[in-house]
Amino acid sequence: MNKWLRLLTQIHIHPLLWLIVAIAVITARFQELLLLIVIVLIHELGHAAAASFFSWRIKNIILLPFGGVLETDEHGNRPIKEEFIVTVCGPAQHVWMMIAAFLFHEYQIIGDRIYTDFINYNFMILIFNCLPIMPLDGGKIVYLLFTKYYPFHIALKRSIILSLLFLFIYCSVILIVFPFHLNGWVIAIFLFLSLHNEWKNRPYTWMRFLIERYHRPTDEVGRIKKIYAKKDDLLSSAIEKFQRGTGHQIIVIDAGKQVAIIPEKKILQYYFEKSPIRLKLEDLLY
Repeated sequence: MNKWLRLLTQIHIHPLLWLIVAIAVITARFQELLLLIVIVLIHELGHAAAASFFSWRIKNIILLPFGGVLETDEHGNRPIKEEFIVTVCGPAQHVWMMIAAFLFHEYQIIGDRIYTDFINYNFMILIFNCLPIMPLDGGKIVYLLFTKYYPFHIALKRSIILSLLFLFIYCSVILIVFPFHLNGWVIAIFLFLSLHNEWKNRPYTWMRFLIERYHRPTDEVGRIKKIYAKKDDLLSSAIEKFQRGTGHQIIVIDAGKQVAIIPEKKILQYYFEKSPIRLKLEDLLY
């Protein structure tokens, strides 16, 4: 099956969305809901098409009552530029959708009401997705910037903390301006639960990041970054300095002199095959 057509088979609708559809039919608001679903679907297909272009392992495209999620089996070792393109290809869909809606309205293919609702929903979803809160696209871009300049596990931790800060600001605005806006609070709860899961699953995210690096071919390493450490430093403390988008060499120092260079592959081999809790770098030298 063509990989582009396969994307359509990976679309799944969350059970809560079916409930919302039923309510929309009863309350005669099905047209507005249909517009939202179409916009969200095209947004997520923008992510999925870019991910498929780069041969990402796509698991599911899930449509939620207030957005969508692209689930992939990638764990932080794809090039940063590549992941940035996949991230922005979602919001980019809103630009051409609004241009198309304008042209359709100008040629009287669609009426005033549909045009107004379609533009408003596009603009609303675009602005909302740009908020620097994970797992929104704005939060993912902040996370990518952090992973470029900080070790992976530190970047992940700081991204979640910053997301929580902006989520608090979002909730404050809702409380002051729209205190009874049900959808706003539902979205806030969803974002909080998502961040809670991200925080709780940090060790697993970190471990998947390392496992991918351990199994990737040596010729895919690319740029090498040197990490300086003392020979009595713990192996785990050296690994915690690993960044995405680069390979690593551990430069072991003793009494101010370089005594060994340990490649990343050997570090990870000992980390997974030995007990890494008390293992020191000097244990790899003998």
